[in-house]
Amino acid sequence: MPKQKTPGLARPVPITLDKERVIDFNLDACRRLGEILGINTLDGSLYAKQWDATTFQTVLWAGLVTDDPTLTLVDVGRIVPRHRMNDTFEAVLRAWGIDPAAVLKAAEEIEKDAGMPEAAAQSDPPSPTGMPSGLSAATTSG
Repeated sequence: MPKQKTPGLARPVPITLDKERVIDFNLDACRRLGEILGINTLDGSLYAKQWDATTFQTVLWAGLVTDDPTLTLVDVGRIVPRHRMNDTFEAVLRAWGIDPAAVLKAAEEIEKDAGMPEAAAQSDPPSPTGMPSGLSAATTSG
């Protein structure tokens, strides 16, 4: 798997959800996220496990609350419809300083190593470390 960029290369990323918002993993966002998830967000621990919906929603909330302190975790769940999860996840990766294309390539390598048929891989790719199950650029519809 390619080495992922560190949080030190993070940058704010605009995203349109219910309205124009900004995902920004500044130090406070990293602190909040670390407290909630019980991990050190500056050492790569965040990407050392599979993400479930709760982790994805929490990470997104931490990045959005920087721009909108009134936003709750429940609000975040409501403003991201299913059809926007893939591109929202890609925006989270970019905000964290990780190239979504590199994650997709790593997922494809994992699928190849696992001997998965290409058609099955395109319909429901397995989740590489640090990527929410079912959320990948491969399943994003244009």
